[in-house]
Amino acid sequence: AVTGGSAVAAILITRMATTDAAEVLGFVRFDWQAAFLVAAALAVVVAGVTAWRYEGKPGGGDLSTPDVRALLDDPSYRGLLISGLLLGAAVFTTTSYVVPHVTDSVAAAAGVGGAMLATTQLTGSAGRLVGGEVADRIPGTAVRGPAIVLAGQAALAGVGFVGVVFASGEAATWLAFGFLGVFVLGFPGVYYATMTAMVDDDEVGAATAGGQTALNTGGLVAPPLFGSVAETVGYDTGWTALAVLSGVAAVAIWLSIARD
Repeated sequence: AVTGGSAVAAILITRMATTDAAEVLGFVRFDWQAAFLVAAALAVVVAGVTAWRYEGKPGGGDLSTPDVRALLDDPSYRGLLISGLLLGAAVFTTTSYVVPHVTDSVAAAAGVGGAMLATTQLTGSAGRLVGGEVADRIPGTAVRGPAIVLAGQAALAGVGFVGVVFASGEAATWLAFGFLGVFVLGFPGVYYATMTAMVDDDEVGAATAGGQTALNTGGLVAPPLFGSVAETVGYDTGWTALAVLSGVAAVAIWLSIARD
């Protein structure tokens, strides 16, 4: 649902930002600022409806400070945090720079870039479904299946980034980003499945909070750095760096979790 909604937004926002609406409304010309303001307004509406309609479940137990130190003492958890940091850098940079890459390197319209981003999001949805299904069918402990799939997704995401580097032309770039999306946007489900399987039930909240923090940290740091690299050296160098980071994440997952 998340990646599907992102796909719809990728098409609508870029279309609104790059389309002269004067023919439709007579006096309005959309631009990027107006497009994002519309997106923000929709987000406020969705948040309000959710707060109004969502009932949730009654809580239970005692409120206590999570034992983060005990989690960090586990080398498998530390390995998953490292991989989350690197994969977070990859996923947020990908969603941030598909459209600029297409407009700058492929010389296609922003609307085409939005369509490519939408394709990447949709294949990411497929990757989540297929990844979870495969993980459920791998024999062994509850951790082993999702960890093996996660390591494979990270490795194949690296291949996808290399594919973006070597893609030439609009069609090839579209295919490369579609392939990349399956893995770089398809990993969150098995990432959290791995994490929740390796900790006790009363530690799931703290463990997943740590994992999300790792993902967000990578997502905060990497995109600005990628932008600087793209402007000074070129997009190919930036995508290659992400391929390396994805490969390192795959190795970290395999050495700390998946090989057991």
